[in-house]
Amino acid sequence: GYPLDEWRRMRVSDIDPSARETWSPERECRRRKRDPCFRREGWLRKKNGETIPVEIVSSIGRLDGRSYLFASARDISERRRAEELLRESEEKYRTLVESTGDGIFVIDENLRFVSMNPAGAGFSGRKPRRPEHFAGKTVAQAFSGLLADRFAGKLKTVLRTGRAAMDVPIQIRRRGETVYQSVSLSPIKNGRG
Repeated sequence: GYPLDEWRRMRVSDIDPSARETWSPERECRRRKRDPCFRREGWLRKKNGETIPVEIVSSIGRLDGRSYLFASARDISERRRAEELLRESEEKYRTLVESTGDGIFVIDENLRFVSMNPAGAGFSGRKPRRPEHFAGKTVAQAFSGLLADRFAGKLKTVLRTGRAAMDVPIQIRRRGETVYQSVSLSPIKNGRG
């Protein structure tokens, strides 16, 4: 770290290279009247010149009848790395789901479509065959008659038991022809089970 005498001579921009304006105690006091505890992300330049991402929290406090600006900076390097890994993982997952020839869809406990990949959109045999067309629609709205009833019945069983149903045979009409498909249904559990 910095020796105290050096620290006292430094400007905010010496420590935080992301600081865009000259620090002003009057401006900070006005800001704290609007927002008593100010939080932002920035950068901290360490004594060795290395910069690290930090979360900066500042507030006005009183001590011995005088007002002081208290600020702390917390290293968020690990959080940033974790966020980047999560973004990369989500992108890989999205690419896999979007590019597979297998229909993949998420249906909630009310049997409404939450999301669907392009191959899944072609599954119903109806037009339009874009995933966004199905968002919020029920299984009954997406599929016709007997297929909707059978599919909804299997979904309800999977949701009730929490167990997957593999290779469920179904038939759909596509372009005037009967097409046989095999569907696997797997529950995705949330905090409520």
